[in-house]
Amino acid sequence: MENVWGVVSNIFFNLHNKITGVLKGMSLAINLLKEKGLKVTEQRASVLQKLSQHSHPQLLNELQEALGQGMNRITLYRVLNDLESVSLIKIFFGADGQKYIELKQGQSSNHKLSHLHFQCSECQHLYCVENVEVFGLPEGFSIKSDKTVLAGMCNNCQ
Repeated sequence: MENVWGVVSNIFFNLHNKITGVLKGMSLAINLLKEKGLKVTEQRASVLQKLSQHSHPQLLNELQEALGQGMNRITLYRVLNDLESVSLIKIFFGADGQKYIELKQGQSSNHKLSHLHFQCSECQHLYCVENVEVFGLPEGFSIKSDKTVLAGMCNNCQ
């Protein structure tokens, strides 16, 4: 009988942690929307909350799947445009041609304000890369790093 209570206790503990994480993410999302002067809607908060659960950019299709049937593609695109217009998220195309979305402005604990991305041409994994020096640019030229994706092979695929 003690073993059953241990299993039940673990289930409730894991459920409590998951609910606490979701509420924390939703609270962050609501605060971000208010700071940017956007009306707080369930759709906007849900998108930000889902993005805040990940330490790396999400494929558009993955984000839509994570949101489930509660949000159609047109609504998702409108929400993404609204969030990008106030610099809460970054939308960019990977080296694979697919659309990626990530939180911007260091809103995710693992993301700095400005960084590049590297996508492996073998496994297609997308990495956030910080502190990259680019040599050979003509004077007066600059790179818009929030949209830059470098392509090559990661250390796991070499």
